[in-house]
Amino acid sequence: MCPVVRPLRIVQVGGGLWGRSWAELVHSAAGIRLTALVDGSKNVRAWAAGEFEAPVFAELEQALGAVEADAVLLVTPPRTHRPLGELALGHGLHVVSEKPLALGLVDARALVRAAARTGRHVMVAQNYRFRRQSRGLQQLVSSGALGRLLGIRISCRRDLRDAFVSRADWRGQMEHPYIFDMAIHHIDMLR
Repeated sequence: MCPVVRPLRIVQVGGGLWGRSWAELVHSAAGIRLTALVDGSKNVRAWAAGEFEAPVFAELEQALGAVEADAVLLVTPPRTHRPLGELALGHGLHVVSEKPLALGLVDARALVRAAARTGRHVMVAQNYRFRRQSRGLQQLVSSGALGRLLGIRISCRRDLRDAFVSRADWRGQMEHPYIFDMAIHHIDMLR
């Protein structure tokens, strides 16, 4: 007889631009349950309350006191990842963060230390390194089939600040949004 496996219970923080698609994915994925959605916006909370069978909250602390969860999914601006991640870890929950994990090493290292202290995991979603194409290229480079690697050139020049990102939102206000929010995929693949 197969044991009954309980779904992974997720509290998602952030329901804005990418947060909506994350919430829909979490809600519909097998083996995962959206336990709560947290967002400071009344409009986002109203949308989530009508869309999902999960409670909505304005603050993460409220959600953590009201629902049982296994992990927190952060779909919030990078400057919030450390305080929200430390709060979740302090409640004994794993943390999955949208990229980038942090905008600086001090915050990133603090999250890693908090995870080690609590025995929980912190991970970053949205890594291109796990895509089929990236893994195939890595195998070619590792095998030596391409010869000796002398350099890498990646051409990716789209400025998103004038596309779907408003200059008023957090990405539009970042000092180097393309490096921290998009090119981070390519930098991670190089690692």
